Amino acid sequence: MGITIALINQKGGVGKTTSSMNIAMSLSLLKKKVLMIDADAQCDLSTSFGIFEHDYTIQNFLNLEVLPDFADIEISDNLFLISGFTDLLELKLSKKTFEEPVNRISGKFDFIIIDCQPQRVVQSKLTINECILNVSNYLLLPLDANYNSIKGTLDFIQSIERVKVSYNHNLKILGLFFTMVNERELLFHEFKDYLKGQNSDLLIDTFIRRDINVKKSQSVSKPLALFNNKANSYKDYEDLVNELLVRMRV
Repeated sequence: MGITIALINQKGGVGKTTSSMNIAMSLSLLKKKVLMIDADAQCDLSTSFGIFEHDYTIQNFLNLEVLPDFADIEISDNLFLISGFTDLLELKLSKKTFEEPVNRISGKFDFIIIDCQPQRVVQSKLTINECILNVSNYLLLPLDANYNSIKGTLDFIQSIERVKVSYNHNLKILGLFFTMVNERELLFHEFKDYLKGQNSDLLIDTFIRRDINVKKSQSVSKPLALFNNKANSYKDYEDLVNELLVRMRV
């Protein structure tokens, strides 16, 4: 069975989609067969690859409609994408919404990377993100170096524990990692030291440096590996993936 990793945070603008794209690409370059799922109604992961419409979307996937040919969703060697659906939030949900669809295809891939929308997990209402938590093996939380991002992430971790206790007992947090980092900013180092003190095992050593190549690659709908594999940010994502593989003992 493949390993399902959800990139998730209740705060937007922390680099979930950029990280989903580049982590998945880096894994595929290591000869891992990777499926990306765009689970954000904004469809940013899909448009990041230049896909604005597709006959087969996450709506079809969740409705258990069989994909005719994996070649239809192939992005590059070993890398596949189930594109987003703008009315995703209108779908009727159950705690098993993602369970059967993901389990049906999990054996065909080494990794399934799910790009989640910025959304809280609350007790009073079942959300798309909670459905994703119910089927994931690991959660990966990107964050940026500011107070609101740190606070939101720590609050979100508490809500994750509720899902773990009530439904998915095997759910693990793979780690937290900083994105868009300016190493010369004192605040980054202060927040990094604070998180190490609070969650020493959760904070990933690798961080993603702020790099104009990220925006440039997005403007031409390419992951960093295909845009500029000498960019600092590309090297950072390579290092991040290697650290994640060690954490997962893969």
